[in-house]
Amino acid sequence: LNNLHTFDCEQVSCKGEMTRDYIGLRAAIAYKKFFLTNEWRKSDLNFNKKNRPFVDEITTLLGNGSDQSTTNLIVTGLMIDNKNQLGLLILNNKMKNNNSKSQMVSIIHGRRDLKFSFIPENWDSSLVSSLGYFKTRQNQKVGTILFQIKLNSPRKYLLF
Repeated sequence: LNNLHTFDCEQVSCKGEMTRDYIGLRAAIAYKKFFLTNEWRKSDLNFNKKNRPFVDEITTLLGNGSDQSTTNLIVTGLMIDNKNQLGLLILNNKMKNNNSKSQMVSIIHGRRDLKFSFIPENWDSSLVSSLGYFKTRQNQKVGTILFQIKLNSPRKYLLF
């Protein structure tokens, strides 16, 4: 861990070494226009300093001693047509020893085959956007807006 500016490093260990051993499961299923994906992960965290709580950089939760985090990501929805998907994204993070947790819930929309004036016509493009909230470990709800534009060049331009 390196110094994390969003934490009071006098109260929480922000520097040190951590090992993470994890087990996880990914699954996806679709039927006609409906789809469901799930990614679940349980991590055993061992931090080299045991005198105060530490920050898990991946979940931003606080752990105590040798702790265990659980992450569960669910994305479900339906294909509206060949170009549009609409769904729900739910992300839950939880720490075992001190019951620190966070949650994200968003409505998500995906659109394929977008046309931009600055992208050549033979390139594929897509946009994923979402609107929702993130509930922090202090139980504060924060609005979230996410956008991802993906550009795929023709195979002849790929390096790998």
